[in-house]
Amino acid sequence: MKNLAKIGLWSTSAALIVSCAPLMAQTSSSSLSETAAEADGSGEIVVTATLRNERLQDVPVSVSSFDRSKLDQQGIKDITDVARNIPGLNFTAVGDRAGQFTIAIRGVQSEAGAATTGVYIDDVAVQTRKVAGTGLGTPFPRIFDLERVEVLRGPQGTLFGAGSQGGTLRFITPQPSLNRTSMYARGELSKTKYGDPNYEMGVAFGMPIVEGKIGARVSAWFRQDGGWIDRINRQTGNVEERGANGQKAYTVRAAIRAEVSENFTLTPSVFVQQETRRGPSSFWEELSDPDNGVFRDGRNIAVPSRDKFWIPSLNAELDLGSVKMISITSYIDRKVRVKEDWTAFVGAQLLANPRRPASSFTLVDLTSTQKSFSQEVRIQSGDTGPFRWIVGGYYQRSKQTAFQVVIDPTAAQEIVANRGRSFTQLFGQEPINGNILFIQDPFNTLDKQISGFAQVDYDITDKLTLTAGARISKTSFSYNALVLGPIGSRIPQAGKQSESPITPKFGAQYKFDDDHNVYASAAKGFRVGGVNQQPVQTCLQLLASQGLTFGKDYDSDSVWSYEIGSKNQFAGGRVIVNGSAFQIKWDNIQQIVTIPGCSQGYTSNLGKATSTGFDLELQFRVGDALRIGAAVGYQNAKYDLNVFLLPGRSTVSKGDHLPGSPWKVALNAQYDFADLFGKEGYLRADYQYQSEDANPQSQENPGNLTSFDNTFYHSPATHYVTMRGGIKLDAFDISLFVDNVFDSSPTIRRIATNRAAPFRVTSFRPRTVGVTGILRY
Repeated sequence: MKNLAKIGLWSTSAALIVSCAPLMAQTSSSSLSETAAEADGSGEIVVTATLRNERLQDVPVSVSSFDRSKLDQQGIKDITDVARNIPGLNFTAVGDRAGQFTIAIRGVQSEAGAATTGVYIDDVAVQTRKVAGTGLGTPFPRIFDLERVEVLRGPQGTLFGAGSQGGTLRFITPQPSLNRTSMYARGELSKTKYGDPNYEMGVAFGMPIVEGKIGARVSAWFRQDGGWIDRINRQTGNVEERGANGQKAYTVRAAIRAEVSENFTLTPSVFVQQETRRGPSSFWEELSDPDNGVFRDGRNIAVPSRDKFWIPSLNAELDLGSVKMISITSYIDRKVRVKEDWTAFVGAQLLANPRRPASSFTLVDLTSTQKSFSQEVRIQSGDTGPFRWIVGGYYQRSKQTAFQVVIDPTAAQEIVANRGRSFTQLFGQEPINGNILFIQDPFNTLDKQISGFAQVDYDITDKLTLTAGARISKTSFSYNALVLGPIGSRIPQAGKQSESPITPKFGAQYKFDDDHNVYASAAKGFRVGGVNQQPVQTCLQLLASQGLTFGKDYDSDSVWSYEIGSKNQFAGGRVIVNGSAFQIKWDNIQQIVTIPGCSQGYTSNLGKATSTGFDLELQFRVGDALRIGAAVGYQNAKYDLNVFLLPGRSTVSKGDHLPGSPWKVALNAQYDFADLFGKEGYLRADYQYQSEDANPQSQENPGNLTSFDNTFYHSPATHYVTMRGGIKLDAFDISLFVDNVFDSSPTIRRIATNRAAPFRVTSFRPRTVGVTGILRY
């Protein structure tokens, strides 16, 4: 039956995608960043997914693109809003820290090791390695003054390198104009049910400084999101901090474009962003009642966090007519400061009392930094002609450093009272200075990669194009750490790993005409391996009690993706139908091995998996007033083999699902009024559906003796609705909106530091009503 289902999926997808294209056909030289505007003048979206200017409908890749107009119409403010609208893209908060997220495309999802999805701000890769103890996740820019957002589904290892296994997410900013003055401003005021007000203000301005020679663009933006979770004293019930999950963010960007000569252009720029959170947006399940608007956090102390980064870059372009040379030099300087409450964790792991009194606390103070330098040089032919090519080289050096201290003033007394033995008797050492359980000083990681790449597109005929490319890389990873204190290893740790991957790509595209085409591709993606940091002593003891040993090193993993697709438009672009079907073979998967009874784990290679599915995007324009859109994505990602860390005791079983929901659906409709009180107006509604998590996953399979967790939470199906209506007053657009119209509050994620500790829950922000004003000039 399973084989029949697979055959049915592929045959149906192939029939729909390939056979419909000919039937449909019967029925009907400046820089990338400047020329790839929201549209090419004819109303058609232009993207740079292949590092060239191409119509979205011509690119033989499954791509979703949101230009500035779409971002404003749908009220998209951050990556979570983007993810809800994109089939095949899953975005999940995996912890309580700022920036601690996992992002996956087409089921290639992992909460361990190097990134599976490439994330770019313009041409600068910003994705980070997930390493226990650093507190760093991939930084995502806030949505303001963006030219567009592009989501490339499927491996992009040839042009975008290691990490783009499942796909690539690109945030593309507007570039300075040499001859046009423009301004974009946006302000918003809103109120969240049960919470505090929210507001934002931003302005971007571009103008020529020397007409035709030098142009500049600057922007600044600020937003405050009010909190809706209260932190309380668990013993008295008194509110210690109202709106404890409130947050603020700002961005600043400046860019100058100088035409040094007729064919040589320099564009230096800098992007700065800071996010500050008063506390996490998770609440305690046992203290809360979401259906009645009660969201409470029982942490004993406040846990603020701050994430700041800045990216200076220099883009140099030499255009020789038939050949173009491009250099991109960038540097990322990032600092994350996090405080966490480990009161329950320490109580459960060390003190035999996970529900300690409110007067007790364990404070984690973590400071992490990331300093990354990259240089890319590429030479490419012009965008026309039957033979088009790109050749380039890339170098990156990325260093992450973390300092962490765990402070508990009363642990030394509590451990004697609860367990009858001291820290010295149990772990061989008392807390440092009487209150420091753990010092990580420092923890350093260093990633290096150097690569060369090339891709060729050749038009066999005026309808058939073949593509071939490859990237050859040399990667290395190393780390060193020293962890002191009674629960630390107390000995220096170090390790290193290196590899030389090759990631090829092959493709073919057949164009029936300008409106209809089909394509097929096979591409490889790669993710570098690494070295684990040793867990704390208590977790090592738990491992040993189950007969397991700590795995220090883990190898690279890779994917081969096979895709067929078709892009079609009818009635002069009023109807657009794009779709693709794929199969991804994922080998030597890097995943977290959880240590039962411990919040820590380590990364290991867990066999093979296959992800199969499709995505479909539809757009309809009915008359001049009504626009309807739909996007559907399906993925079925399962392990192919049993994985045994101990003889007869599986960690993963064949048929276990990888994390993520199989189905995503996004529907939207907008009606434009030609005369609303003498002005243009519009009314819009958006609906997003995400199915329940695929099951069983390895943690909920009782047959997996080393990973089964009877408290593992299975995320339910979710429904999310937004509405917006507005009026256009010449250059000014003012609109009223409602986010989370039906005040949905599903338990999206449910986590605990161990089975005895309270569960923390995440959900949607409650219903939010507000007004947005936008000025475009």
